[in-house]
Amino acid sequence: DEETAAVALRRPGELMSALDAVLADGRFSALTGGGAVLGISGHSFGGFTSFLLAFRDSRVKAVVAMAPHTVALAVASYHLPKLETPVMIMAGSDDKTLDPQVEMRRAYDRLPAPKRYFELKDGGHFTFSDICALDLESIAEQIDIHTDDALGDGCAPENIPADEAHRLIRQFGIGFLNYLMRDSPGSRAYFSPEAAVEHSESLLYLEELE
Repeated sequence: DEETAAVALRRPGELMSALDAVLADGRFSALTGGGAVLGISGHSFGGFTSFLLAFRDSRVKAVVAMAPHTVALAVASYHLPKLETPVMIMAGSDDKTLDPQVEMRRAYDRLPAPKRYFELKDGGHFTFSDICALDLESIAEQIDIHTDDALGDGCAPENIPADEAHRLIRQFGIGFLNYLMRDSPGSRAYFSPEAAVEHSESLLYLEELE
């Protein structure tokens, strides 16, 4: 609806203001030597926001977007082929909240290189959050909320176990961010096609560097 759209488009400006405040802090400048290289990651609506911020703020040097909503980017006049920031899109093959082929794989195909695509086989939308570690049924009973979406979209028995999923998410996501933000060539080993081979039963990984 209109209110949701307004909130979505307002979020990047709010994040930019927060970054301005952090970077103006003398203690932060002392830690970074007066400069900063920034990476951003978000899940679902946060993934959408990560893309918006990368379009609007040149300080963002890397994006890890987890199960992001991307279809609305073009509606808001943000066109993926024009994005210059390196991106890793993460998806779950069994996402029932957002269609991974439409929202994530198609976005990957439209992005310019360098770009990466990470898809967890049997992963759901909420696989990328910590919510599966909670006793959702008990919480639902106590505070009278509906948890069917999370229970059936990432936290179900047929989904990849959360511990295994999060281990791969951390390995590839942090490796990618370290490689770009810390100028760490050694981190390449953690998110390369070669690194994905040993996890091929759980993971589809693609990349295009040129």
